[in-house]
Amino acid sequence: RGVIELASGAGRIAGPLASELPETWQVTGVDISSPMIELARRRWPEKSSGGRSGSGTGAALCWLEADILDPAAMAPLYASADALILAANSLAHFTYPALRRRLYRMQSALLAPGGRGFCAVLTSDSFADSEAGLIEVGRSDPADAGDAWDVYEESRAAGHVQLVNWYFVSDSGEADFENRFELCRFSPGQLAQELEQAGFAVQSLPGGSGRFASRDGDFWEILVYTQR
Repeated sequence: RGVIELASGAGRIAGPLASELPETWQVTGVDISSPMIELARRRWPEKSSGGRSGSGTGAALCWLEADILDPAAMAPLYASADALILAANSLAHFTYPALRRRLYRMQSALLAPGGRGFCAVLTSDSFADSEAGLIEVGRSDPADAGDAWDVYEESRAAGHVQLVNWYFVSDSGEADFENRFELCRFSPGQLAQELEQAGFAVQSLPGGSGRFASRDGDFWEILVYTQR
């Protein structure tokens, strides 16, 4: 059985997940960024099934450097995802509706029959009332980010965020690389509407189990969706 994380970055979701799943599973993280894939491989080396340290269990894990919107690059993974993961901060890179429509078509191609997609979204848009201009500079929690730290500046206007990330390795304290990009934020309702329009059936997790709070106080909701 297969799990694919799209835009997996430095692997902070796919890497630990592979250690927790049974060895009959295959976890694949896909990202377009060479430095991100290198960080992921450094933190969670690729392995065949049964490779969890000290236990002899754990899913197979591999990292793929590819454009997740490129059909030729992604074709080997078609119809292989029993679970498809798209983190909210990854979805936010798809700032324009035309890009997201291509993303939804790709997710449809990747899902195996009966497979499910999972995406966590902020329950409120913290950027809605913000004025344009630089309003925050900070560093992520190293305990959360592992050895990939980021220092960021956010310039918010019209529902979009201009984000600058510098990724550090804690041993050296020097920037490995820098990214500059625009992000877009969604409410759960907005994303659910787009998924429905793309031909997915959006489900609710029972008993409010899809809602949770992060350590920094943000509230999130997990959307689960299947092909109709």
